Amino acid sequence: TIKSQMEIIFERSSLPPNTTPHSIGIDSDGHEFQSLEELWAARVGKLRNSMRFYQKSSDYWESREASIDGVLGGLPEIHEPDVSASENFLTSLKDFVPGGTALDCGAGIGRVTKHLLLKHFSTVDLVERSEMLLEKAAEELSSVPANSVGKAGEFICEGLQDFVPETGKYDCIWIQWVLEHLTDDDLTLFLERCKAALNKDGMIVVKENHTREGFGFFLDLDDYSIIRSQEHLETLFRESSLQLIKCRNQEGFPNGMFPVKMWALK
Repeated sequence: TIKSQMEIIFERSSLPPNTTPHSIGIDSDGHEFQSLEELWAARVGKLRNSMRFYQKSSDYWESREASIDGVLGGLPEIHEPDVSASENFLTSLKDFVPGGTALDCGAGIGRVTKHLLLKHFSTVDLVERSEMLLEKAAEELSSVPANSVGKAGEFICEGLQDFVPETGKYDCIWIQWVLEHLTDDDLTLFLERCKAALNKDGMIVVKENHTREGFGFFLDLDDYSIIRSQEHLETLFRESSLQLIKCRNQEGFPNGMFPVKMWALK
């Protein structure tokens, strides 16, 4: 979720400045919750795997324009600094070896595949639950960009809560701005399946928003995404038996956005 008005909501909240990591949070209407369990009961339903949660998110993305402006929440100006920072992070990884096969998770219109992954991998598979966005991705990637070394592989229309990638297939699994659309339980299960889908030298790269210090989580009621704290995300990585190799902050984004961080995991 990419928003520019979040600081206004935070300023209006009466949450204490030093709360327990990933415990207390708010939603985009300014309602406060003492725990994720309370939020689920109030906003989504008591079941953590509630289909209502996924349907609300799906409905939102089906209503968005299939363009860079649409998938970046009306902030197309962040596209270039986003890709540049991702490129620098990817090439800085000690064990990164160009070539091989990558997987773009929550691929949208193929923005990350087209402008980043195809420069470094011979084949990139895309998984995206919106048929509309995936069709646009196929159109965008029908001709390989001049600076690419690879090509698009499979176009898989499926939600990550259900998707099972092929065992041992991937050198890199890129997951960007999509884990916020998964419940905690589905997130850890998905990462475990991704871990099994890596070859012996493969890695997972996660790029996500996280809340500012003192806020455990934020639920956006427009697209039903949950922005978690950095501590919360890293706890879920450990619960998925993944080892943190490297992390780096995204720079150059507008003030007022949630912070963005990149993690390399094995």
